[in-house]
Amino acid sequence: MADRSVTAFVLSGGGKEASAEIGMLAALLEAEIRPDLILGASAGAALGAFFAAKPDADGLRAVREFWLEFVSSPRLAGLWTYSLARPYWPPLQQRSRDEVAAALQRHLPAAKFEDLQVRFQCPAIDLAHPTRTHWLTSGPLLPALLASMAGPWVLPPAQVDGRELIDGAFADPIPIQRAVKLGARTIYVLPATDLRRPRGPVEVLRWIAPVPTITGFSARFHHQLDAIGDKATVHCLPLGRPAPTAAPRLIGRIVGVDLSASLARADAHIIQAYHATAKFLATLASTSPE
Repeated sequence: MADRSVTAFVLSGGGKEASAEIGMLAALLEAEIRPDLILGASAGAALGAFFAAKPDADGLRAVREFWLEFVSSPRLAGLWTYSLARPYWPPLQQRSRDEVAAALQRHLPAAKFEDLQVRFQCPAIDLAHPTRTHWLTSGPLLPALLASMAGPWVLPPAQVDGRELIDGAFADPIPIQRAVKLGARTIYVLPATDLRRPRGPVEVLRWIAPVPTITGFSARFHHQLDAIGDKATVHCLPLGRPAPTAAPRLIGRIVGVDLSASLARADAHIIQAYHATAKFLATLASTSPE
């Protein structure tokens, strides 16, 4: 039987929908489930890095403080509206990047990957080799997180070690295969969107390039899950709420078009995911063999 002692938390991409992942982290912490490895894509990269720096109650507070500032900042929340002008106005691109960088610097409790208490990695896409996922694993955290969060039309590409990088969630939004490759045998997936298997032409949807929809994320996740087989036990944590089924509505939530409700919605999603995940973990513990 495989050794289940190496535990990974995998935080998905999903923009502002990632609020739910904070509630899931709180429930995991309360259940005394500790990670040996954390992987995070896009928004999940930022949340994962904060928790990897201090995987305790203080770290969780830092996660929440950063995230609530991020979702409620007028300048950050307006990035979607800025995107129409950004390709033609370089100073606006830099301003957007600077706002995100400043928010990260105010709250991030570590400067380098090597300073983190838990091993952490995040994916990005190298524009010079867009068909391959580039994994950021060492060195300064800030440029790595800016690269992993640099979604097209939301943030400009980031420069890391001479490479021009963008959001890794467009290549690997829920990197459970990477977790297995790094030795994880028990994986907790913290999703920002509903990952139930979609109906329709799944074989085709698995290979659709950057599609930030429930169907696209779910198809990719289940493709990786099938590939893992019995190499690891994968627990997908619940959102505690119905996710939008229409792509325009989901995209609006991801990029924060619905500005007036951003802060209240983030808090609600944190609480809903916490309660649902706490119940899930309690049931899991009660049915697990001694």
